[in-house]
Amino acid sequence: MTTEQRLLTALRREQPDRVPVFLYLNPWAKNWYNQDSSYAEVLAACEQYEDVVCDWGASINRKSSMQSADSNTPIRVSTLVAALAVACLSFVEAQTPREADPKHGSQWVLPEVSVPGVQRVVFDSAAARAKVSYFIYTPEIYDTEKERRFPVLYWLHGSGPGEAGVPRLAAHFDAAMKAGKIPPMLVVFPNGLPGGMWCDSKDGKTPVESIVIKELLPHIDGSYRTIAKREGRIIEGFSMGGYGAARLGFKHHDLFATVSILSGGPLQREFTVAPRVRPRGGGLRLPAAFGGDHDYFKAQSPWVLAEQNAAALSARSRIRVVIGDRDEMLTVTREFDAHLTQVKIPHSYSELPGIPHNPMGVLNALGEANWEFYRAALGTSPALLSETRPQEATSSNPTESMLAAARAYSEANGGQSMLVMRDGKVIFEGYGNGGGAGRRQTLASGTKSFVGVLTAAAVEDGFIKLDDAACESLTEWKSDPLKSHIIYRQLLTLTSGLTPGERGEGGRNPAWKEIIAKPMSGKPGAQFEYGTYHL
Repeated sequence: MTTEQRLLTALRREQPDRVPVFLYLNPWAKNWYNQDSSYAEVLAACEQYEDVVCDWGASINRKSSMQSADSNTPIRVSTLVAALAVACLSFVEAQTPREADPKHGSQWVLPEVSVPGVQRVVFDSAAARAKVSYFIYTPEIYDTEKERRFPVLYWLHGSGPGEAGVPRLAAHFDAAMKAGKIPPMLVVFPNGLPGGMWCDSKDGKTPVESIVIKELLPHIDGSYRTIAKREGRIIEGFSMGGYGAARLGFKHHDLFATVSILSGGPLQREFTVAPRVRPRGGGLRLPAAFGGDHDYFKAQSPWVLAEQNAAALSARSRIRVVIGDRDEMLTVTREFDAHLTQVKIPHSYSELPGIPHNPMGVLNALGEANWEFYRAALGTSPALLSETRPQEATSSNPTESMLAAARAYSEANGGQSMLVMRDGKVIFEGYGNGGGAGRRQTLASGTKSFVGVLTAAAVEDGFIKLDDAACESLTEWKSDPLKSHIIYRQLLTLTSGLTPGERGEGGRNPAWKEIIAKPMSGKPGAQFEYGTYHL
């Protein structure tokens, strides 16, 4: 019996219910193999087991292969033997079938988790013909601002139990929102099954993609106050979830404006050896989703989907790819990055020094860049900002989604307070980033800020209305054919048509009479023109 045969026999003896599916064999181990067998003999030894697939192209740092996913605990003895004996970089294991939920009798229903702000929700799925669960985090502000709508982050879990990472991730996002680092949002954790690969399985038994896209998204938008458009959605995931975020985000680019791929896999276009499956024990494992069909795997691949949807993705999607440099999927991820560049899909790519295959390790290592990514995704979307633009004078008040988009933009850019008035009435007032009705504020660009506050007070006290002619106060303008039509609102919004003020000799600020006498650059209300010394 060869070394490889002895190893695999020992693995099965020690873990009869956890069967290795993938052995990633690394070229740097060739010297080890040549001590008692050739590459061909190793491949033949592994392939005699129908549930083992070899990939000869992977790479990993030797030291990192000796640590488990949390990078602190040494991996179990049998896995360590695999790493030492055949340079097994990682293997995806068949999961022991989850104990049936006593109420719903279905693997689609995950156990409850006890996390502040998180609840498990169960709904009826026509695709699964069963009840299906998901977890959802709602920020505290969701319950206090009943008219506000929120963006949604869909987080796709990696292989293994779907509920395992929810507590840490929910706490991670909750802390960021409370600290004002990212706008308030809902975070949805769908159930992708331990090895569902975020696609519809070839045999139709696990329609994960159909559940998420055709059922869960409409369910979330119908059950919660969401910004129900692509610009209000982010899809993100880690490992198997990163693969899922890539394939669902690329395929359904009309539903997701932002795609975040964290340590995703498998991102390669093809496996060196096509998966072959021998189901055992009812457990779900990676090859089961593809039915052992290499062509079906390719059809689901983000690599191929990027080629098919390159034009649409390059036009309006925000995409990032992140990987730790101690992650066993580093080489494949670099190839995927190069592929996206080749098909001209704009994206950001980051390699994190010293980070292995660990979700919280990746998120923490990203630091402020992580929050900047979310802020940019939700705070500068043209489609969201368009909803905050002024409407015609005859239109009704701004909609909830308009106000939500405006507030998201304000808070994403550090805004602490937002006040919207119409016809002298307050129709929206909100605070973020530590702001509050009783908090004193420091005003920058003193003239505009001070005049703005005084004008709001004058409106509230009934002295003026925003649409009154400014020449009633600035009497010098009454005889001017253009300036006589300027209203207070236009002065406040820098659309009055006045030429911006300029400093005089020696940096002297222009005097009051100089500003009043400034010529017009256009008709009042025709365009926005920023000036340092506008009235």
